[in-house]
Amino acid sequence: MNRPIVALAALCTAAWALAQDPAPTAAPKRLSVVADALAAAKLENKRVLVHWLGDGEAGAAIGKALKRAPLSRQLLYEFMQAPLASADDAKAFGLGDAPALAVLDADGKQLAAFAATDLAPFDAGKLAEQLKAHHAAPLDAQALLDAAFAAAKKDGKRVFVHFDAPW
Repeated sequence: MNRPIVALAALCTAAWALAQDPAPTAAPKRLSVVADALAAAKLENKRVLVHWLGDGEAGAAIGKALKRAPLSRQLLYEFMQAPLASADDAKAFGLGDAPALAVLDADGKQLAAFAATDLAPFDAGKLAEQLKAHHAAPLDAQALLDAAFAAAKKDGKRVFVHFDAPW
């Protein structure tokens, strides 16, 4: 009496499994770190620093420098970071041999690229100055607040004002 139910359940499960979409390829998953950084950059009015450091000594030195002043503070306030995992990912952004860096705006447009030859010999102060030229322009808070109040009044809603800081 239970055999038809078990057989029916097995057939339904098999049909459901076959109807599922095929597994996505690994490429979008690998580059999701960049997509996440772009979404956060758009929300927070920042730029995205894409970095492919590789396994060499130069990449290790740049990796350490990105975590220390003067670069660490600048990256905290002005950039979302997107570390790339492989050379294939780096090629997708037009980056060559490691180490390489690229600055993207919040829409994904490349603003600057720094190749291995541009970064050697590595100078953290020089890189900090070069990155400073690519900071996002500050937004006019009063204009944003006025627009939010106007939209809220039109829709009969309230405005929630949230102050945020990166520390």
